[in-house]
Amino acid sequence: MPAKHDQSRKHQIVIGVLAMTVVFGLDIAGGLQRLEWMTFDWRSQMLRTPVSAPEDIAVILIDETSINAMNPIVGRWPWPRSVHADVIDYLALGQPRAVLFDILFTENERQDGQSAEVTSPPDQRLIDASREAGVVIHAMQVFRDTADDTNSALLDRPLPDGLPRLATADASAVLRGDHASGNNNYYLPFPGLYQAAAGLGVVNTEPDADGVYRRIKLLHGYRQAIFPALGIAPLPGIRARSSESGGAQYRIGDTDVPVDTDGRYLINHYGRVNTWSMSGVLASAQQLRAGDVEHLLIDPREFHDKIVFIGASAAGLEDLKTTPLGSSVPGVLLHAGVAANLLAGDVLWPVARSVNALLIIALTVFTVAGILKQKRLWLQLAVPLVLGLVYAGVGIAAFQLNLVLQMTAPLLAIIVGSALCFLYLVFTEGRDKRRVRTMLAQYVSPAMLNAVVERYADHLDAEVGSEEDLSILFSDIRGFTHLSESLPARTVVEILNYYFSNMTEVIFSHDGTIDKFIGDAIMAFWGAPVHDDAHADKALRAALGMHQRMATVNRWLRERSLPEIEIGIGIHSGNVILGNIGSEQKLDYTIIGDNVNLASRLEGLTKQYGMPIVISENLRKRLRDPLACYVVDMVRVKGKQEPICIYAPILDHDGAAADRLAQLSQLAFAHYMQQDWDQAIALYASLPADVLKQTFAQRCQTYKQTPPPADWDGVHTLAGK
Repeated sequence: MPAKHDQSRKHQIVIGVLAMTVVFGLDIAGGLQRLEWMTFDWRSQMLRTPVSAPEDIAVILIDETSINAMNPIVGRWPWPRSVHADVIDYLALGQPRAVLFDILFTENERQDGQSAEVTSPPDQRLIDASREAGVVIHAMQVFRDTADDTNSALLDRPLPDGLPRLATADASAVLRGDHASGNNNYYLPFPGLYQAAAGLGVVNTEPDADGVYRRIKLLHGYRQAIFPALGIAPLPGIRARSSESGGAQYRIGDTDVPVDTDGRYLINHYGRVNTWSMSGVLASAQQLRAGDVEHLLIDPREFHDKIVFIGASAAGLEDLKTTPLGSSVPGVLLHAGVAANLLAGDVLWPVARSVNALLIIALTVFTVAGILKQKRLWLQLAVPLVLGLVYAGVGIAAFQLNLVLQMTAPLLAIIVGSALCFLYLVFTEGRDKRRVRTMLAQYVSPAMLNAVVERYADHLDAEVGSEEDLSILFSDIRGFTHLSESLPARTVVEILNYYFSNMTEVIFSHDGTIDKFIGDAIMAFWGAPVHDDAHADKALRAALGMHQRMATVNRWLRERSLPEIEIGIGIHSGNVILGNIGSEQKLDYTIIGDNVNLASRLEGLTKQYGMPIVISENLRKRLRDPLACYVVDMVRVKGKQEPICIYAPILDHDGAAADRLAQLSQLAFAHYMQQDWDQAIALYASLPADVLKQTFAQRCQTYKQTPPPADWDGVHTLAGK
């Protein structure tokens, strides 16, 4: 048994290591990344769609309504810069915390053939409005460009003086380290505008490989300068430091912000954001200029102390993105989402790679050990299903707490581990079960065979031996040796086959296991291979059934003019050694031990006492449903020192009559043990059991004439079987 367990443990280790190798290999190679993104999107859709962004984030959208409303007034997009200046002036009345444009104003607006170097009145209007408001942050871009004949002069240009930027030593160190960008080009607001701005924010966004925008870079380096992404530009106190778990960790205000090794932050998207149409803002500004203060469509006080983002949502302006929450999402919402996350402390924390690796290892171990430990198929199937559901639930619950667990690789570990386990079981346990099924088919009923194969096949290996409490039955045809000598061999075989078939049917119907046929004898037992606490009752009921079935057997014999037969049955309960004993060429599922021999001895006593069935006191004590029995004798069988009391079920009476005979038998035997010979003879004479009463009448007469010795204990010692 230890060798088998050691081998099984080795197999578990091999399967687990192989499963982890497959999963870690795919994960490291990036083969699971798209699936992981999909699981992130599903979690976001499930949990973030109903979530609203904080009230202090506002978004003004240049939507189709705005484009259509302004078309008759100022023409098609792009609008004159003065329109944006009007918006700034109107918003400034409400004293917002910041106004951020997700619109690039990189060149001067030309009017009537003016040079691009000349600041036009609309440009100047935007400059003045931005400066006067004091809270306007304009868009810029920094990026890496490929050199060609048209742009080589633009690459690696120095930045102009007076440019708002971040300049922190720790952030610079991070940018020069793990996620240095190598940017060599930029687009800035036109001269004059960036000087008037309260700050600049980078609006570069890049999708993941599947085209979905999930992450955004928070800091962008160009030469020695660092610029914040638009979403964090209005936030104070930006600091950056390296993280022990990989990537970096920024601290923006009072919020710690994790980023990956490329400096990208995983956005915690919102399904609902406070938005206004630009057309409403412009109409309200027009109302205010007209003096209609009472009926403003949008009161500027709506934006008090809010961070206001301005961007496009009209399809024609080509700033629609696909995010985890859906397609056609205005790009400005990416920046607004970042600001909302940091203001509310609503930051997603991807779990460290080491933790994900431990989860993969743990789930693989639990899957492999759990499946290979179970013997029932439904339990084997339940292990990966339950583990998968539990881990999926943990992943969802963690996401609600803003922890992002890796889902694909751990779940794949369960799948791969399960697949390898079932392949292993098909080629090993399946083979063993087929061997066991073939071997046990001759011992037990089909129903029990299925139960044994599914639940107990591991106990049937040749090297396994266990001590079990069982009930053992022996039956024998009385005088069959003489009968067989008087009949043709063919007839003898025919009789035995018919007899054994009937007895086997009875034994199987009572969940018995046929150990073997020994000539005309049957050896059977109960309580194994399927454990059964009622084994004594089932063994006795089987014996009664065998006795009753003899009427069918004898009727069959009479129809063929063959002599009738009688059987004797002995049953005993006790501990035996159970095992699949034999050689590699031939195995027998059998029991051995003193209690097996005792059961055989009891069968031999049936003829001596004239009882069809003799049972031991051990079996009688185990009966859950006691049966009225004669007290047969107290005997010491050959090979045993301890005496046993034996009984015989009362077969020809039932109910009250059987109980009366049982009491009478017990009383008669008690007088016998007390050496009250005359009273014992009288009581035995009233019993219908002829052989029993004759046996004890003869003993009592003998003891009356020749009293037993003083140490007589009433035990009858048997010389033979």
